[in-house]
Amino acid sequence: MTQSIRVRGILAAIFTAGLAMGGLASDAKANGASYKVRGGETLSTIAKQAYGEAYYWPLILEANLDTLKGDPNTVAPGMTLLLPGMAAAGGLPAISPKAPPPARSATKPNKAKAKAKTKTKAKSRPTRQPAAPALDLATGPGAWVYNEGIARTVRREFLTFESAGRVAFVDPALKEGDRVSKGQVIAYQDQRRAGATVATADAQMARARAALAVQQATVVEAVANFELARKTFERFSVLLQQDSASRQEFDEARAQLASARATAQRAARQRDAARADIAVAQAARSSAQVAKDESVLRAPIDGVIARLNIERGDFYTPDVLQSQTEQEVLASIPAILLDPSAFEIEVNVPQNLLDALAVGAPVLLDLVDLDATLEERTPDEEAGPPRAAKDYPVAGVIYSVSPVLDSDRQNFLIKVRTTRGADRLRDGSTVSMWIRKVKS
Repeated sequence: MTQSIRVRGILAAIFTAGLAMGGLASDAKANGASYKVRGGETLSTIAKQAYGEAYYWPLILEANLDTLKGDPNTVAPGMTLLLPGMAAAGGLPAISPKAPPPARSATKPNKAKAKAKTKTKAKSRPTRQPAAPALDLATGPGAWVYNEGIARTVRREFLTFESAGRVAFVDPALKEGDRVSKGQVIAYQDQRRAGATVATADAQMARARAALAVQQATVVEAVANFELARKTFERFSVLLQQDSASRQEFDEARAQLASARATAQRAARQRDAARADIAVAQAARSSAQVAKDESVLRAPIDGVIARLNIERGDFYTPDVLQSQTEQEVLASIPAILLDPSAFEIEVNVPQNLLDALAVGAPVLLDLVDLDATLEERTPDEEAGPPRAAKDYPVAGVIYSVSPVLDSDRQNFLIKVRTTRGADRLRDGSTVSMWIRKVKS
């Protein structure tokens, strides 16, 4: 466990903390940053604060051989040292040590305070919005507005294949008018090509993951070699000061450290490239899966099949879909699902009624007798509904009122949604509506 933490620490020091490690004096002169020594500081404390690890002090010693004469004990306040490789990392990092995190209190928390905090937090939670106030509805003659419209299910789903292909399956037990459950398969195209594409993407993903595993092992090995080279360089730095090692041995240790550093950085770049390859493979896999999913028609809602325009063996292409008119869509789209639990009716209302209609106002609905004459279908608005509200088979409310005025027709759009009796309606039914006004 300790060794694993050690390896992660070295990786972070090399690749995350911006260790350019131009340990050679020539690199430091090209990319280094100067630092003025303060009282009580040593090469170890400076390395700890500048690089995050005290054991990088030989890098500073090597970059300042002329100033320190190869002796780390000659560091003195006011001396200007070169910190190698910092300019390439974006400038001199903060030298002052980071403040330690606040220590946890050893005492037990005050239960009263904790309870008070809990209560405060509970109070800050959003509360349920109060119900809208009741509308001030108009009464007497002229309290109602009459109109007619086409009822449409609130939820309707148009299902189609996104790509060309032969229809390999249509559920033989399904026909128009049948109910389906959310997620139920209705039909699908030939899956061989889509399945092969997904299988190829899976194979690419497996190869990318195997390559990443190899590169991660290479990084671990390279880090271990770097650690060994660092210790060797540190040891020869001390031996050189003690005249127990030759300058040639010190130079060889320095060269081995530079080589190990370059190898570790190269291994890290190759590991990052392998990770990028995995990301590309994942994107290809996702794309292949999406294409496969789009070749299957699944019910996105619980509903009723309104249209089923495909048969097993058909070759479907998106080009056959016609959308100029509603009838063309109904006749050319592979399948349409409806949720008959709620209906919506759109109607245009004269501009002068804008202030008299409000969201939530009650609406009484009934099916229109299409065989009746226009005169028979036009009631007396002043008199209002000819029947009591409870005698109307369908009821609803104003769902929305558009603020946009049609300048050509001088009217605006409202939407009515059913609240009772939706089972009496069919998608496309012509309905009459008595809409209750509000007091202006």
